[in-house]
Amino acid sequence: MIDDVLTTGATSDGCVAVLKRDGADWVQIFCWARALRGGVLQSDAPILFDA
Repeated sequence: MIDDVLTTGATSDGCVAVLKRDGADWVQIFCWARALRGGVLQSDAPILFDA
């Protein structure tokens, strides 16, 4: 799954739940940036998450 910016993770969590419910063994999330607390956006490198 590809996302542009990861903020709270709620959208990614929902998508992962649906994909796993429908048979996915694992889901990898690739995003370009993530929002940090305090409003600072970090985008030095792509971020990968396995779910």
